[in-house]
Amino acid sequence: MVEIIPKQKLEYPVWTQALFFGSMLFLLVAIGGFFLTLQLQGRAQKELERIQGVLAQGKTPEEVLQEQSIFRYKDKFNDFASLAAERNDVRPVFEFLEAYTHYRVVFTTINLEPKLRTLKLVGATQDFRTLQEQMAIFQNREELTGLTLSNIVLGEKGQVVFQLGMGLASSLLTSSISNP
Repeated sequence: MVEIIPKQKLEYPVWTQALFFGSMLFLLVAIGGFFLTLQLQGRAQKELERIQGVLAQGKTPEEVLQEQSIFRYKDKFNDFASLAAERNDVRPVFEFLEAYTHYRVVFTTINLEPKLRTLKLVGATQDFRTLQEQMAIFQNREELTGLTLSNIVLGEKGQVVFQLGMGLASSLLTSSISNP
């Protein structure tokens, strides 16, 4: 009698199977990527045609108004920048007054005109001696170009009320301040 010997199935090594399935996966990803690229290219083409259509139409009235508004604001900013550049810094004048005003003198009104370089002060003090001391302090300062005392009157409660006018040296208005 004939004996049939069953043959064993031929098995592939694991690395060969892994390489086969990896290659199949890579093939599927490549095919999917190709179709995805075609899809994205179609969308990009449609978007490009839409944008070209919008550009061909020109500007809408709203866009024109918005653009004009933006240019007006740009002009205002440029005008402000030029005005700020031309402006004299007056902080040194107030620092000067703070440093050289007699402690018993009170200035109630200040009129500063930087372009004319003049300063007019209305002040009050308790007596004429303090006013004389204040005048001596201001007369010896090189920051001032002229000093005039006028309208000296006795105010309420015996105070001496006076008006002081002075010309300012250009160095006082153009000097920079170390701590702005």
